Amino acid sequence: MLTVSNISLRFGKRVLFEDVNLKFTAGNCYGIIGANGAGKSTLVKIIAGEIEPNTGSVDLEPGKRMAVLKQNHFEFDEIPVLQTVLRGHHRLWAIMEEKDALYAKADFSDEDGMRASELESQFAEMDGWNAESDAATLLSNLGIEEAMHEKLMKELSGNQKVRVLLAQALFGNPDVLLMDEPTNDLDVETIRWLEEFLAGFENTVLVVSHDRHFLDNVCTHVCDIDYSRIKIFSGNYTFWYQSSQLALRQRSDQNKKAEEKKKELQEFIARFSADETFIRGFLGRMLFSGEETQKMCNVLSGGEKVRCMLSKMMIENPNVGIFDEPTNHLDLESIQALNNGLMEYAGIVLMHSHDQEVINTVANRIIEITPNGMIDKYMTYEEFAEDEAVQQRRAELYGFAK
Repeated sequence: MLTVSNISLRFGKRVLFEDVNLKFTAGNCYGIIGANGAGKSTLVKIIAGEIEPNTGSVDLEPGKRMAVLKQNHFEFDEIPVLQTVLRGHHRLWAIMEEKDALYAKADFSDEDGMRASELESQFAEMDGWNAESDAATLLSNLGIEEAMHEKLMKELSGNQKVRVLLAQALFGNPDVLLMDEPTNDLDVETIRWLEEFLAGFENTVLVVSHDRHFLDNVCTHVCDIDYSRIKIFSGNYTFWYQSSQLALRQRSDQNKKAEEKKKELQEFIARFSADETFIRGFLGRMLFSGEETQKMCNVLSGGEKVRCMLSKMMIENPNVGIFDEPTNHLDLESIQALNNGLMEYAGIVLMHSHDQEVINTVANRIIEITPNGMIDKYMTYEEFAEDEAVQQRRAELYGFAK
């Protein structure tokens, strides 16, 4: 069990977390969600020991091992790929290094022999003799071919490094696995492999992701960060979202007076300036409210800038909308709002995205461009992914390229 007790964290006057108490148990996968800036990545760093909270503690059950998906893609640039994965199991790697150092000694003593024997026993208990083959299998499953296993990390592309670091985190069956945006830079096939891997993973997983399809397929619980408080809910992301929307509607029904005052305010603003109301209405749909609408664009976060540009597009009311990864940098609430807007949009949408939920709910025509031709089908993405004829054609086009 992993326990978070009375955690508080402040940055100046800003309170990020206040008296947070959480328990994470084996066999469960917890999806950490929240708005941009709510503290999702910070929570992961506190649990990993990378950030010290102002109060409270994080306690891992004695004898258990925690693994973290590394975010620094240059940390292992001078290390071979296979060795980078092995280093994910710190204790096993330390034993391997100490063994090698002992056997390399020119004056190998009886004391050295006794120590080597101890290390060999520990190494065998940790299944060390299969470590390299297990690491190689992980790499191959993640799309890193065997010919690349002995190359230095700096020789790999950015998305290849991501896959190696993912293999490093998964290696050695950790008791607790922490992952921040693990699907970034992964193709759909690799994401599906990771989903299947995590579905069969019997230990504890904490994952931050903006990929709703991924969260739905892997999560048993949702860990919602909202206004410095954190609550854990049973079920996947869709179940949490539907439940929260129901609760929101119930609260709305119970606060009719407040809603009436809101309408009066909206009418006042409409009388003051029809244009201003029009623009603010769009900004409100894109989750800008109150003083946020007065911010200068150069101080906006990455996700806020995306929402601002989408608002500009909506105000222009184009007949054709072209989107390249529109969900990048958006939090889940913003992605849901964008998804709903695109579903209601009456014009033509031309979109490239790795968000399977957006593609499946918005697109009715799928175009896949391969090195050796194009596939163009009038169907949903889910139908496209499951259509045997389509997959046969994809295999022919990609197989020829290889």
